[in-house]
Amino acid sequence: PNLIFRPSLSPSLNLKRGLAGHSKWHNIRFKKAANDAKRSARLSKLAKEVSVASRLAGGDVTNPRLAVAIDRARAANMPKANLDAAVERGMPGSRDQEKLEELTYEGNVGTIAVLVKALSDNRNRTVANIKHYFSKAGGAMGGPGAVAWMFDRIGFIEVRAGGGGEPAEASEDDVSEWLMELSMEAGADDFDAELEQAERRGGHEGTLVVADPKDLMQVQAAVAAVDGVELLGFGFRDRPKDDALVDIDAGAGEALQGLLDMFDEDADVSEVAHNVRSVADEA
Repeated sequence: PNLIFRPSLSPSLNLKRGLAGHSKWHNIRFKKAANDAKRSARLSKLAKEVSVASRLAGGDVTNPRLAVAIDRARAANMPKANLDAAVERGMPGSRDQEKLEELTYEGNVGTIAVLVKALSDNRNRTVANIKHYFSKAGGAMGGPGAVAWMFDRIGFIEVRAGGGGEPAEASEDDVSEWLMELSMEAGADDFDAELEQAERRGGHEGTLVVADPKDLMQVQAAVAAVDGVELLGFGFRDRPKDDALVDIDAGAGEALQGLLDMFDEDADVSEVAHNVRSVADEA
């Protein structure tokens, strides 16, 4: 399913009304500062994931989780020195190796189930923040197992057709069918015409779903070898089970978006999943 809410990777500033005495340059600087802060927070989260993945993999860059973490850091234009330092922090013997913990939190906002992953060097701070976010959104944090059973951990690969490999003079349906066929041939379990994380730029795009995360790198290599397919990104996420999906009204949608925005701004939060299928239009 297409998850319509995700923590944004760039800020959404409400600048629809100009303020008296505020020049165009002021607004540009304000927007750039906000973007720079957002990018810094994003890189900090990615560096944490690289360090934890490096620790679990013992620094082996062929390990799927570490390979994915490094790929995402490079895609975000993390400086090489910073990336190397993040890998080094996870290596055996590093003084920083034991500081980061992987934490999982579960909660609800009405009928909405929310699963949160965090990487933290201070679990007391992190749990207090997560509880506050749920409460502010009108929900509550639950205990272990409260909603985790509603999700499956999967791998995903985002792709775009183009470059000559797709059928010549093909219709949109033909190209979509071609992408689905090559997905199955590459070893994926499903294909979704939506994107997980990459920005949609037009054309024939979609996401390959890999049910068993340990198969992700094998499928990714098979897809990368196909002419006419641009690899946009790959990674892991928690996907809600079909029988756990819910449809919500516009008010609940606003509450969820507010919660996701708070998670997005928290440097400890690395992933968020929810079980919303659709949000009704405001009456």
